[in-house]
Amino acid sequence: MGDQPRSQTGRNEAAPEDAGDRRGELVSVLCELYASGLITATGGNLSVRVPATEEIWITPAGDHKGGLRADQLVRMRIDSQQPEPTARRASSEWRMHCAVYQARAEVEAVIHAHAPHATILALNGLPFLPGEAIAFLRDRRKSMG
Repeated sequence: MGDQPRSQTGRNEAAPEDAGDRRGELVSVLCELYASGLITATGGNLSVRVPATEEIWITPAGDHKGGLRADQLVRMRIDSQQPEPTARRASSEWRMHCAVYQARAEVEAVIHAHAPHATILALNGLPFLPGEAIAFLRDRRKSMG
């Protein structure tokens, strides 16, 4: 567990709200995914880029996703390599999230879901057409815009 980063800024629980704070939106999407069964209590994770920085908000390791609050999210740098021992631990998938943000500057958020139906299809070698995921994201974008 020592290789998981903790907040590199020390601001994960006391960060002031500002116009660019996306934690509320991340928690809203998290709740939708949990209610839809696309993530479980501890399986799956989300992150969102902090505007105009090289930092993200990411779900914490081990916390129940169904009742997560914005103040429980972990703020960390996308180039983070060293854990900070006093703050909440980031999701165990932090490396994947950071790699996406480093590789694609235009990416604003990462969703790592454990969709049961997609998993069943994949395990049985059946094709997976992500129409429902596309529809979910399209509806989400309309409601935000």
